[in-house]
Amino acid sequence: MGYAPEGADEADKWIAARVGEGDVVVTSDIPLAARCVEQGAAVLKPDGQAVTKANAGNMLAMRVLMADLRAADPVRQGGGRP
Repeated sequence: MGYAPEGADEADKWIAARVGEGDVVVTSDIPLAARCVEQGAAVLKPDGQAVTKANAGNMLAMRVLMADLRAADPVRQGGGRP
């Protein structure tokens, strides 16, 4: 066990550097999930959906697309209803 240094994405880097085959990661962070899958870990989203080598690329692409759409439409950046 150890501690990740402070800073943006440092915890994700710490996890990705130590994860491997036989480990299970539960995360909603798609970039972290993709890195863990590449290291051989089993990855689940909090809703139980598996992240695999077959779908991680599509999930990353969708994340980028949604960020671009949000950036292009500043009027709708408030999100959904509470």
